[in-house]
Amino acid sequence: MVIKPSKDFDEPGIEFGLTYFEDPGINIPYAVSAWVAVSGLPDFLNKMRQAAKDYKHYIARTQKPEVIEPSEEMDVSSAEIILSSQSNDGINETATKEM
Repeated sequence: MVIKPSKDFDEPGIEFGLTYFEDPGINIPYAVSAWVAVSGLPDFLNKMRQAAKDYKHYIARTQKPEVIEPSEEMDVSSAEIILSSQSNDGINETATKEM
C-alpha cells in the first residue's frame, strides 16, 4: 500500500494505491473478475472513503461519559462521582452523587 498527499503535504487529501494478489487455487470466471474490477471494488472503495469521512462524527456520537476515578488521597466516603453525558439535543447534563 502506498499513501501520499494528493498535492502538497499541508493540504487536505490523499492518494493511495493498493496491490493485492491471492491465488485461490481455482480459475475465477471472467464475469466475476470483470464485475470486481468494474463495479465491486470501486463501490467498496467509495463506501470505505465515506466511512472514513464519517468516523469523526461516529466517535463523537458514541463517546462514553468521562468517569473520574477517586485518587488514593481522597476519602472515599465523601468522594463525589461526577458523571457527564451529552443528551441527543446537545445539552450537557451533570449529575453529582454523594457516596
